[in-house]
Amino acid sequence: MSGVDPAQFRQLLGRFATGVTVVTTRDPGGRPVGMTASSVASVSLEPPLVLVSVDRKNDMYPPLQAAKRFVLNVLAADQEAISRRFAEEHPNRFDGIGYRETVHGIPVLEGVLASIECEKQAETPGGDHTVFFGLVTGASSRIAGPCSTIAAVTPASGAEASDRNRVAGRSAGRPSPRGQGAAGYRRLNALFAARGPCWKPLSLSSSARATCNVQPAT
Repeated sequence: MSGVDPAQFRQLLGRFATGVTVVTTRDPGGRPVGMTASSVASVSLEPPLVLVSVDRKNDMYPPLQAAKRFVLNVLAADQEAISRRFAEEHPNRFDGIGYRETVHGIPVLEGVLASIECEKQAETPGGDHTVFFGLVTGASSRIAGPCSTIAAVTPASGAEASDRNRVAGRSAGRPSPRGQGAAGYRRLNALFAARGPCWKPLSLSSSARATCNVQPAT
């Protein structure tokens, strides 16, 4: 039995609101690279594992296959421009984009709701995509207003008390020991799984969504 055609499949899953991330790493030449991705999910709590699915035709695929580490940057509702930039063809997607680096030199975008630092563990083919599995070795998250989910907090609420909290077992800027940080992982997982009353999915244009990976939550 054959599946539905790709256009219908994309349209169907386009109705399912998911969080939007930008996966970042460095290519073999040391250049920062990234792409918008919604095919992201938690896999395991012990050890803390996540996955990201990447089209093998995407220009991000070779660098991610070669990389040992990557970062999942969870975008806030006011970062649609960043999602568009990293979803489109662009000679330098980092041009004009602020970022810092992890202790391993992987870019972390400014202003994201959470950054999830990963050490690549495995990869497996899935149709025309490859699924990359990462061990969460460190992270940071930002509380915006009363919600700790992917949320849009209106400026009028006056609840813009954003505060970066180190989680996933990191301290004094040092990476966490391997396999630790379950409490922080639970908190980061809530950014994907929770649907609080003020949760608003980041809305992408049809052109931007067409280049984003989409999958139902598990």
